[in-house]
Amino acid sequence: MQRLFVGELGNDQGRIEDSVQNDLKFVREIQGLDSSGNQRFGEPILVRSSVMGAHLVGYGTRVAVGYDFDGELAILGADYKSMIQSGVNPAVLNYADPRTKTVSTNAIPQLLSFAVADVNTASLKVAVNPFVYRDFLGELRVFNGEQTDLTSFVPSTTGNHALVVLFLDMRDNTIVVHSSTEKAGTIKLSYGIDLAEVYDAASIYAIPIKGWKLEQGQTTITQSSQFDDLRPFVNTAQSPGFPSPITRETVVPVGVAETFHGTLTVTGTLTVEGTLTIIDDDEPVINKTEITADVVTVTSTLRTDGARFVSNETSTTTATMTTTNSLVPQDNGSDS
Repeated sequence: MQRLFVGELGNDQGRIEDSVQNDLKFVREIQGLDSSGNQRFGEPILVRSSVMGAHLVGYGTRVAVGYDFDGELAILGADYKSMIQSGVNPAVLNYADPRTKTVSTNAIPQLLSFAVADVNTASLKVAVNPFVYRDFLGELRVFNGEQTDLTSFVPSTTGNHALVVLFLDMRDNTIVVHSSTEKAGTIKLSYGIDLAEVYDAASIYAIPIKGWKLEQGQTTITQSSQFDDLRPFVNTAQSPGFPSPITRETVVPVGVAETFHGTLTVTGTLTVEGTLTIIDDDEPVINKTEITADVVTVTSTLRTDGARFVSNETSTTTATMTTTNSLVPQDNGSDS
């Protein structure tokens, strides 16, 4: 096999594979720099993936292209120098090395999100595959899959981009979408800033699915729009108890009973649809409960273990307690 040139995977529309014959890959030959110092590429061509041509698959991945044994153009393998420059050990492509036994998450179809658009049809819709799971009540739920239009999340300011993340909300078994604050496209979207902002906006009952990068003026979503697969394949058990302070949107759903001991501080929003019992262990006689918050919305019964409910007694910020039912003291058997 003879090497002819080094190219990058993907065409100008962000596609890597042919929509009909997915063993054929789009490759653009790297042709040096133009007068402004920008990388020049040749027109994208479709070439086969050689049987012996081990390489990483991703938009912009550099590969060596040449003639296969039968004289057809093919990807002969990864470009060694490019992998070293990218900080990737070329040894990961050695199939005989036990350290390379990995599975791409794209091979796991459950709850997989993917672009609806193809080479002939532009679309800002993304699809999510069906999923069977147990919700926060331990009930078995079936999500049948659906498509979501992300048109409304495309940034409005010229040159800006944003991170848009799909979630499965276990409360009503539907897809919800949250977006980071749009910013200049020259500033890279990150896990520590943009993804953290999106996660803070999401409900604690939302399962993350996938992040998509959207740019101002974008009219279609392709593989190159992917930020990351966020399905929680590796997860840790939820810590027992109720969080304090509550700094994000937190909901006690219908059918759920939570108990908190001590002073509960809310700087985000707390909605109680089920039952929240707050016990002040430090003052069992006075049975005082202090909540620091701008707004606490209660749509069902909020129970405390004393006859008095003290809102924001020690804070300088005025709190508002809105309820649709009366506060119901829990009888702890003590005299007041």
